[in-house]
Amino acid sequence: PEGWTLSDDGMSASKTYDANAEETVTFKDLAGNEAAVSVKIDNIDKTAPETEVSYSETEPTNKDVTVTVTSNEALDAAEIPEGWTLSDDGMSASKTYEANAEETVTFKDLAGNEAAVSVKIENIDKTPLTLGTPEYVENADGSVTVKIKTDSDIDQTRIPEGWAYADGYVTKTFEKSAEELLTLYDKAGNLSLIHISEPTRLALI
Repeated sequence: PEGWTLSDDGMSASKTYDANAEETVTFKDLAGNEAAVSVKIDNIDKTAPETEVSYSETEPTNKDVTVTVTSNEALDAAEIPEGWTLSDDGMSASKTYEANAEETVTFKDLAGNEAAVSVKIENIDKTPLTLGTPEYVENADGSVTVKIKTDSDIDQTRIPEGWAYADGYVTKTFEKSAEELLTLYDKAGNLSLIHISEPTRLALI
């Protein structure tokens, strides 16, 4: 048949298929007798896996982030990149990152086709706010406004009552002597504390 190659001894014939196929081919012996042979190839896979990347958290966080790569076909367990864990069904792999990272990881399907996957994590922040030394501003009415500079934005949904945040400063006006332990959170949830106490600067009792 066309595309087939006969061996030197005439005892066999071969053909190379570059894609899956199913066909019936007919061979004849020297006397003209025919033999119909069914050929079915369904294990050729030259297509790389299609993947999707998901993150356990995309908002600012002070916790680890788990990245999951999901495939449209089973991944080769022997070729899973270091640090990654293959799911029981072989259709996804995951890795937990403790810090921000950017890398390209390569996965292979069972046929050896490669898929390069880009992973980028930039929302992990485990460093608490750095708070400046409190500034005490005396007002005309005798009250004192306390200003504290922060090195990054704070979570304004968790700012203590009476305090305000604007332009990198938290402020509060005191009308009488006071002592307070100020608790502030950044947007990733990191906690910072600062002690407010300078009653001698307060004119009102």
